[in-house]
Amino acid sequence: MASRMVVATLSPREHTVCLAAAQGHSNKLIAFELELSLSTVATLLGRGLRKLGVTSRVALVRLFGAPPRRGVERLTPSERAIVALLFEGCSYDDIAAQRRRKRSTVARQLSSIYRKLGVCSRAELASVLSLDPHTHSAEETRS
Repeated sequence: MASRMVVATLSPREHTVCLAAAQGHSNKLIAFELELSLSTVATLLGRGLRKLGVTSRVALVRLFGAPPRRGVERLTPSERAIVALLFEGCSYDDIAAQRRRKRSTVARQLSSIYRKLGVCSRAELASVLSLDPHTHSAEETRS
């Protein structure tokens, strides 16, 4: 039902741009694929976010859903805890404080996570997490 609402509120071009963003594509890639300027992509994405009442690409992933990717099961329990906290919107500093680690350690672990999952951004990571049955919430991971 959410996807019908999404289609009904967005123009076709806004829908296409928002869907690509929800799949983890960068503005530059979206502009290239759709043969649009970067500023047009930014405008369409911003308008789409406002119309949908969301403020981030992670929220777009939750709204649109994304095709599941394999690989989350390869993460260590510590890495799963980090991605769960990222998915909840925590910053590197928040994660470091909660996990009692240095910020640089969290950054290094996140780099390893990105490499293992074949992603290069938080939005792509969110798309991997959104439908993967092996992903646990931060609360489940901490217990």
